[in-house]
Amino acid sequence: MRFRLSLFLTFTLLICSCENKESNDGLTGYDGWAIFWNDIPIKEKRMFSLFLAPKYRLDCAVQDCYDKWKKEGKDTTKFVVDFAEIAPFEWDTLCYFWYSSPADENTSKMLIEYAKEHNMKYDLEAIHLLKDGKIVYHIDLLMWSDEEKGSLFCTNKDMIKRARNDAKFHVQKKKQFFIFRDMTEEYVPSWRYVDEDEE
Repeated sequence: MRFRLSLFLTFTLLICSCENKESNDGLTGYDGWAIFWNDIPIKEKRMFSLFLAPKYRLDCAVQDCYDKWKKEGKDTTKFVVDFAEIAPFEWDTLCYFWYSSPADENTSKMLIEYAKEHNMKYDLEAIHLLKDGKIVYHIDLLMWSDEEKGSLFCTNKDMIKRARNDAKFHVQKKKQFFIFRDMTEEYVPSWRYVDEDEE
């Protein structure tokens, strides 16, 4: 049983890797999992949930966009991610937020109202894609370890709200991270996980 599970995990990770362009369909892609998902016993599904997480899908979609940008010979220092392209399903508003504490005096009124409206817990950094004010996709961005990688927002704002046609972010690749920056904000140094001097 252990060998079968190990073999299954190895095979499934191969078909779901970020390099698998054929199954990529943005945030809803990497659905090679769907072929096997119904065959996995319910108690085993929790073990694989990490690989199905929206954060993982975001990281893979951004990696694919970066690779395409680079392959087309574009300047990678001007790399921009458009969520309308990587999230090809129905939504009208993107909200990025970091709700660190309900009692923090620096928390913006907009975020406090948003947290109440959506019954949000604090200590949450996430992206919500909304349709008519309702959350249709949630990406938890909070990192718990120095071993983390992938998408990382670098902003002094506790909330960024954008319409679908304006949900674009400048992204810098640095080490194992894709650092998202708000294009309407002055440059914010990478103060988490990545030193500015590191390549």
